[in-house]
Amino acid sequence: MKAARRWLRVGRLSMLPIGPLRHYVECVSCQSTYAPEVLTAAAATAGPSEDVLTTVLRQVVVALLRTGDLPVAVARHRKAVIVLQRYANRPYGARDLDDDLRELAGVDLEERLDALSPRLNDLGRSAVLAACAQLAPVSAREEPAYREVALEVARSLAIPTALMRRELDLRAVRAAVS
Repeated sequence: MKAARRWLRVGRLSMLPIGPLRHYVECVSCQSTYAPEVLTAAAATAGPSEDVLTTVLRQVVVALLRTGDLPVAVARHRKAVIVLQRYANRPYGARDLDDDLRELAGVDLEERLDALSPRLNDLGRSAVLAACAQLAPVSAREEPAYREVALEVARSLAIPTALMRRELDLRAVRAAVS
């Protein structure tokens, strides 16, 4: 939080303060300024201990992993943990993923994402898109079910489905080349 006051100026010299000291909040990314009330509004809409992006990614990763064979293959499990560690705003390990696979199994993904979508910004949507592409299976047998869930995620989060298809196709091409 920062504070500023208006000053009476003579030329370039600030002479007398005019009006009260006003507080504001400045975004560290874009340097936009906001009234301090945005902090209380953000606290009221966020979960008690987790940000929206982490919540969305946990839901999405569990849904995507469940499209393949259960139990989840070790390599795919490890890759999911790496993706969640990269994008989640808290420490995240293999045990956390195991807990999520058990606890979030019966959650209606579309309903949950529809509720969270308005609170996810464009950078968050980009992170979800990247996570879906990074977790895409290389097995042709698993691909159709995975693609269907990834497209459901895209629709729920207002990500253009053409963009999701393109990312998944690029992942398939990269996997075929390597």
